[in-house]
Amino acid sequence: MAITAFSNPVPGIWPLGKITVTTAGTAVPLNINVGAQTESGAVPTKGVRQLNLACPTTGNTGLVYLIRKIAGTTTSKTNTGVIVTVIGPGQVIPLPDGLLVNSTINVDDYVLDADTSGNVIYACAIVS
Repeated sequence: MAITAFSNPVPGIWPLGKITVTTAGTAVPLNINVGAQTESGAVPTKGVRQLNLACPTTGNTGLVYLIRKIAGTTTSKTNTGVIVTVIGPGQVIPLPDGLLVNSTINVDDYVLDADTSGNVIYACAIVS
């Protein structure tokens, strides 16, 4: 069931939920559980300042890739020029690590891919 986590956000932690890469090599939108978070197709509606991605050890047997969608490029792990980070089983990755970004991160611009079908990521956004 899709939720709209960012409908009326206040500063805090907003769940993006459990995201499963059903088929390795087929990208899954980071916003799959919450829907599009842009206005007029380009402007992020909310102040996402950090993403936190957790890859559980149970059930995950390969790497999961966070990929930036860029027009005219392939959005899969095979295009290494668009990979933002790689998350292995048992890892938690904050993006950015440390201070929050001054601008906003548009969750609509990111997808996940994996080495193994069925790999899972739990994601949340820090909103300010």
